[in-house]
Amino acid sequence: MKKLIFSFLNFIIFLGLTIACSKEDLAINTESAIINTPDLLGRWTCRNWIFGGDAFGQPCYPNTATRDLTVEFSKEISTVGDGKGFVLSGQSSVNVFFASYKVLSFDEKKGSGKIQISDLSGSKIAGTPAMNDCERKYYEMMKLSTVFTITKDSSGKLLTLVLAREIGQNDINTMKSTNLEPMMVFER
Repeated sequence: MKKLIFSFLNFIIFLGLTIACSKEDLAINTESAIINTPDLLGRWTCRNWIFGGDAFGQPCYPNTATRDLTVEFSKEISTVGDGKGFVLSGQSSVNVFFASYKVLSFDEKKGSGKIQISDLSGSKIAGTPAMNDCERKYYEMMKLSTVFTITKDSSGKLLTLVLAREIGQNDINTMKSTNLEPMMVFER
């Protein structure tokens, strides 16, 4: 009987250590992307964009009835896709959306890095044709974004976040539209 109890206790301890180690490994792996990019976290509002050769301008212009297009980067672990990303959410012109994101690399000195946005889905509220077109473009730009840059003023205040798709070799800090398109510019 003692042998059985001892074996059972060893099994419980082994199981507990295995679970604790898995959770610790998960926290280490996922936190590293957040520790290196804390400025990315939080809510951003889209102020300008270039899409399919459109002029650099206000999203969905002249559709002034459009709500602010927002994106919020969270450090909450996403349950969609492979479960190794973080929750991305926001507001499009009509619906709210959810996705998963991963920061693949980040250069703190330049304030730029590579990002992967996946598993984007949204609510299904109907809108006007113009609003639905705006939403379609916004979702498409989110899915195509592969690089980002964050700018600050001299006091360290966050100014802008740029999400874009990298097309060939470029320096994201120059924001040349020939190399980065579509491009979205967000402010806090």
